Parts: sequence; C-alpha cells; structure tokens
Amino acid sequence: MGGHLALEVLRRAPSPAPCARGHGILGFAVADLGPLWLRTAKMGVHDAVRTASPSSWNKGEPMAELTHLDEKLAEVLGLAQAAQVATKKVATLARKEKETELVALMQKMSEQAAQVQARCEEVAGTRDGMKTAIAAKARETKAEVTGFMKTYLEDAEALDGLEFLSMTEAGEMAHWEILAALNETANDRDVAAVVKFAVPLQTAHVAAVREHSLRLAADEDTSEPA
Repeated sequence: MGGHLALEVLRRAPSPAPCARGHGILGFAVADLGPLWLRTAKMGVHDAVRTASPSSWNKGEPMAELTHLDEKLAEVLGLAQAAQVATKKVATLARKEKETELVALMQKMSEQAAQVQARCEEVAGTRDGMKTAIAAKARETKAEVTGFMKTYLEDAEALDGLEFLSMTEAGEMAHWEILAALNETANDRDVAAVVKFAVPLQTAHVAAVREHSLRLAADEDTSEPA
C-alpha cells in the first residue's frame, strides 16, 4: 500500500485514543515518542510496520518473552547506551563554559559506558534465544531516557546537565543493584561478571557527578535570574 492510499485510510479512520502517560525507566513521565499511524501516512503501511517491527518478525519468528533477569539486563544495556548520549551533551555544555575538567570527566564516563555496553551485549549473546528481545528492550530504554534528556536540557547550562546526570546515573546504579540481586537466585556467571565490572564504575560516576554538581552550584551567583 503506498503512502497516498495509506493517508486516505487514515483520513477515514477514527483518531487514535490519547495515550496514557506512564513512568519511564527511571521513574520519570516521558513524552510519547510518536504513534505508528503518523509514520504510516508518510511511508505506507507495509514499510512502516516493517520498520517498527523487531528484526525477528521479518524472519517469521516470534519475539522471545523476557525473563525478569533478561529484562533488567536489557535495561542496564539501554541505560549504558543513553549514558553515552547524555555525557556527550553535557560535555558540549561544559565546553561552552570552558569547564575543561568537567569535559574530561564526561569523556571518561562516555568511554566507560561504551565498555559497559559492549560487555552487556556479550552477555546478551549468551542468553539462549533472548539476544534480539534484549536488544529491542534496550533500544526502548535508551529512547525513554534520551527523549527525557532533550526536554530537560533544552536551553541548558552545564549545571543543568549535571542535575540531569545526577538523576540518570543514580537510576542506573539502582538498576545494576537490582540486576545483582536477581542474579543471586539465577546465579548466571556471565551476568555476575558484568555486574562486577559495572558496579564500581557506576558508583564512581554517581560520586563524580555529585562532586561537580556541588562545585558548580557553589560558583553560582544566587542573585542572578534563573
């Protein structure tokens, strides 16, 4: 079905019901990322559904249902992906304010988040039949966080960026701790190894973001307009 025909179908179809706003992966209400029917008008039904669908659908295979352990692994993977986007954004803000120490910290955190991502992806590959579903859930998690970031950091300063990171890094830390707790029952060696690698890094990230947040806050002129 081509784009023009799909648009005609949409004109005749009832408007979709408003989506209830839920809470995202970090506990924040985030904006809807855009309904499929809008994309359908531009792309045609077949292309839109194919693009929105997990890759396994194209092969005629059902998407595997995630276990609690796999879901949490997917979430920390998505958070590691989102952390790379967020730290690059904050580095840009810091660079404008000539905060060279903060820029260096953001670059280091981004590199470490990439290392965590790579290790999570390796573990996902060991989870029997779950790799595709884990990747899909990770993308969803990343989209939630980066969508919230775009709203939060619109017309932002470096301190705003650190405030955002203080929330996301703490949320990521909590997810790693939950994954570790789940794995006490599952006793998966690969999961245990990535937890052992990531938790010290995440602990350091939370502490560093807090330190630099308080430093920049102390330098603020409290009489200036916000």
